[in-house]
Amino acid sequence: MTLTNVRDRLTLFILACYLILNYGFMILRVPPGIGAPFGELLLLCYLLWLTDVRFLPRFSHAIFLLPFLLWWGVGFVQLIINIPQHGMWAFRDATHILESLFLWVGFVFATKEANIERFFRWLPKLLAIGVVYGLTFPIGDFFQSLSPSIISAAGNKVTIFFQYINTSVIMLMAAAYLMIVRPKTILFGPMLLAPILLAYVVAFFQARTVYLQVIAMLLLFAWQYRSSFVKMSSSLIFGMCALLVVSALGIQITGRIGGTISLEFMIAHFGTIVGGGGSGELAGAAGGVGLRLGWWIDIWRQVTSSLDNLLFGLGYGEPLVDFVNLSGSVVREPHNSYISIFARLGVVGLFAFIWMHIALVLLWSRAMQLCRRAKYRVGQERLMVLFVFFLLIWIFAIGEDAFEKPFNTILYYFFWGIIVHYSLNLRARLSVPFRRRRPLRSLLRGQAHARSSSP
Repeated sequence: MTLTNVRDRLTLFILACYLILNYGFMILRVPPGIGAPFGELLLLCYLLWLTDVRFLPRFSHAIFLLPFLLWWGVGFVQLIINIPQHGMWAFRDATHILESLFLWVGFVFATKEANIERFFRWLPKLLAIGVVYGLTFPIGDFFQSLSPSIISAAGNKVTIFFQYINTSVIMLMAAAYLMIVRPKTILFGPMLLAPILLAYVVAFFQARTVYLQVIAMLLLFAWQYRSSFVKMSSSLIFGMCALLVVSALGIQITGRIGGTISLEFMIAHFGTIVGGGGSGELAGAAGGVGLRLGWWIDIWRQVTSSLDNLLFGLGYGEPLVDFVNLSGSVVREPHNSYISIFARLGVVGLFAFIWMHIALVLLWSRAMQLCRRAKYRVGQERLMVLFVFFLLIWIFAIGEDAFEKPFNTILYYFFWGIIVHYSLNLRARLSVPFRRRRPLRSLLRGQAHARSSSP
């Protein structure tokens, strides 16, 4: 086995650990305590792998690079300026900039045809593991008591296993995979199992971002898969009726924030998005809305206090909010990644972030149109499954610091890197007469011909 093959396998293993173990794996260091996180070490491995330089022309051909260069330029200049004063905390706050380089990691990984197929075989297996992991959430406290622990940079004791910060995202993505691909499943068909997973996530994780994510998924499927949406809606109606029966029978099952699982509770909890319904278990959720608004207004005042701050932000190293949580940790981000980007990098950084995402979505859209014209169903399924993950993270970032957490950001940009190179493969393959069962061996052969004859 060559060193490159070892690196490829290690890449998928580290990504799997970030996705499943999330926060517990994020705080691990090599060497323990004073070392670097696994994600940064993996990124460094790719950046220092000199033979990968040959892929730069292909990378620039695949996507318009200017917005990415602006994003990385503004971010790394701010990081360099702030390191002397804030040291490690500057690096910590610059997580989004550093790990957006995983776009390159995903692209390089996908330059091997075998790796693309390996990735799309790896993903559903990982989602299945994530579903099983998520089913332990109701008794997660018991499993955490059995897990080894580590002290985080903030000084808190954190269990390595059975953290569930992004588990709801995995389970929702698994539900989307079932609806899109419709694989063979045990006991329940995919169109019944998917709504069961959705209902489970909504009922037990009790998060307002989850409600928004489910609504967004339903709208996406109503647009892209009308027949599947009709079937899924029927199952969801059945699930709502089941909740009504549970409530009528007086069965007490509580979710994440202690509220009894019922349709009435979910409606009231959803209402706290705008600060309403704040009583009982929902008092904290409703009160948090005003707290966050106060943070955001204060950040706006700081950023607009000078032209320099407005254009290039407040930089890295200082907490954006003045708040200490119940565990004694300083809350550094305002629970909204878009406001964090604006605060750290100003108008220029936010503009670059939006611009590069427009470029990525346009690239995804062109690849999807190419697959549809060629009636290449496998390509459509792969692109849609990954797009669901992007959609979930975008919504997650509205109410949480999603892009400041490596277990989200690393996978997010790695998946985008896969799509950037996969779009090249699709252009090369679908620009010639298409055959459904044709192997993917010839995807990168004759690249010059593919460029001249691509749609």
